[in-house]
Amino acid sequence: MVAARDEDIQVVLIKARRQAGVLWGLPKGHVEPGESLSDAALRETCEETGLAHSQLRLLSYLGRIRYEFISREAGKILNEKHVHFFLYLARKKLQTLAPVMEDEGILDVVWMPVAEAAKRASYDSYRQMLLLANNALYGRELRGEDAVNSLDTVEHPYTMGA
Repeated sequence: MVAARDEDIQVVLIKARRQAGVLWGLPKGHVEPGESLSDAALRETCEETGLAHSQLRLLSYLGRIRYEFISREAGKILNEKHVHFFLYLARKKLQTLAPVMEDEGILDVVWMPVAEAAKRASYDSYRQMLLLANNALYGRELRGEDAVNSLDTVEHPYTMGA
């Protein structure tokens, strides 16, 4: 997730076309062989936002979201995913972000205030990540009651480099 301080704090939100329709979400992607979680997060964030590595400073690890793809017919889990979120601060809020990447389903990449992003985000887990990021940006410690059960920020903290 990328944030920038302007008159207010703004974050990058991505509008994408998926099987479920048009959704608003956060930059994310896959870990390449031999790549750490933090390296993958930085690479995917840069690819999807158009920001350069040099424009971003890592602020914190926010936690992870775990979700499953379940077969409607068989009622069994087809795939389980864990998405780890890192919070980056952009050194400067660039007005122009990545161009549309229709081949990857990305329709738009925009800056918006955290409150608006939380309203627009398509999933509750993304809204929760945005609230955790907002707390971190304002220097408030992340507490257990700030996290929903699917986030592992308190009960199973991630250690950088592990």
